[in-house]
Amino acid sequence: MDQQMIYAELTLPKDSGAESSSPSSLPRDVCQGSPWHQFALKLSCAGIILLVLVVTGLSLSVISLLQKSSIGKCSVDIQQNRTKTTERPDLLNCPIYWQQVQEKCLLFSRTVNHWNNSLTDCSTKESSLLLIQDKDELSDSAGKACLHLLRLNESVSLSVVLEYDGSNTTIFDQFVEEDNFYACADFKVSQKSSEQLAFITLLAKGATHQISERRSVAVISEEKATFIQTDKPIYKSGEKVQFRIVTLDTKFKAVEDLYPLIIVQDPQNNRIFQWQNVTSFRNITQLSFQLISEPMFGDYWIVVKKNSGKTVTHQFTVKRYVLPKFEVTVSAPQTVTISDDEFQVDVCAKYTFGQPVQGKTQIRVCREYFSSSNCEKNDNEICEQFIAQLENGCVSQIVNTKVFQLYRSGLFMTFHVAVIVTEFGTGVQIGEKTSVFITQLLGTVNFENMDTFYRRGISYFGTLKFSGPDNVPMVNKLLQLELNDEFIGNYTTG
Repeated sequence: MDQQMIYAELTLPKDSGAESSSPSSLPRDVCQGSPWHQFALKLSCAGIILLVLVVTGLSLSVISLLQKSSIGKCSVDIQQNRTKTTERPDLLNCPIYWQQVQEKCLLFSRTVNHWNNSLTDCSTKESSLLLIQDKDELSDSAGKACLHLLRLNESVSLSVVLEYDGSNTTIFDQFVEEDNFYACADFKVSQKSSEQLAFITLLAKGATHQISERRSVAVISEEKATFIQTDKPIYKSGEKVQFRIVTLDTKFKAVEDLYPLIIVQDPQNNRIFQWQNVTSFRNITQLSFQLISEPMFGDYWIVVKKNSGKTVTHQFTVKRYVLPKFEVTVSAPQTVTISDDEFQVDVCAKYTFGQPVQGKTQIRVCREYFSSSNCEKNDNEICEQFIAQLENGCVSQIVNTKVFQLYRSGLFMTFHVAVIVTEFGTGVQIGEKTSVFITQLLGTVNFENMDTFYRRGISYFGTLKFSGPDNVPMVNKLLQLELNDEFIGNYTTG
């Protein structure tokens, strides 16, 4: 029986292991058995109970420590906050480009801007600043200085003084009580001085704040522009030369002016005509003179002396008129595309009485590079040269574009065509030039005479016009028409 009970005791903990996690859940007969078994079981039960008590005590100690730490931290934070509220604030640290005046930061704008933009800029900076707007003053026109005070919290006295050439001019001197104040004042600078620098001093003083600034201002003399124009650039013997003089201000308006001296010089700088103290009539001066029957050929000069002491000149030419023996015309397309393989140049030479010239022509077609490291002009362009004999006064030359590399970048999109015709027998040469532009636009398609409305079941009519880069209609060109990405049909221009 004892052995069976001992066996039963050994198997009982295995079946009830799930219930032995808590001392209070142990059955009453667990500690029953032989005396030494009873002692061992009692000792283990006592150890388990002691271990549970130790773990519970440690948990309570940790929780207590955490609570004390949190309370201590809170007390430190509260003490720091109390200290911050009672201490004096730190010194003001103004951003870069801002200036500190007492306990405020000021930013002085040194760029000219529209008023609305300036107001927006100040608003974005959340600032309450005194803004002064000025510009370079012209000696013959009034300048303007503007003051703006925004969100004032006290009354201030304003003073703006212009310092120029040893004298002071008061622009503003007033007391401002408004919260927002804006005003402008006109002023002038002396025209007698040659000084090019002035100073504007600003002083704004209130009960608690004072702002001052001294700024340099350029003083620029108003320079008027004078122009001379002749009725044509080249004159013959005995012709009348007519010219006019006009003076414009800085707003490009014609103004009345006095010209102390106007002279005309021949190619050897001899004074052949002159006028003194000429005043413009209705802002324009018109003069004329007659060339003699046998003048000196060459370049003549009209010289106008201004009140400022400066002079303005204009050149014209007097030359002997010689009727050319023949005339040369060059015909080439106005534009070629980068897909064109060739283009045609036509040259004709005819005498003044209409007969064709017997001779030969030299045609040179070039396309220049943007730049070249070599100073030689021939290395700065791609050229093709053709020599042909005139037939009935004309010749046609086909120019192949492949050599000119139309798809290559780094070259100008222009062909320069130079033609020289040489007459047989006399060797007289006359030249002519033209240009042909290169474009990447292959053509344009326009819809013309289209119906205004579309009705279901009724045909829609219109015209397709295909033009080349020179706006010339192209014939026998195939056009493909699509509607809403659906193929409609092919059409050939006619």
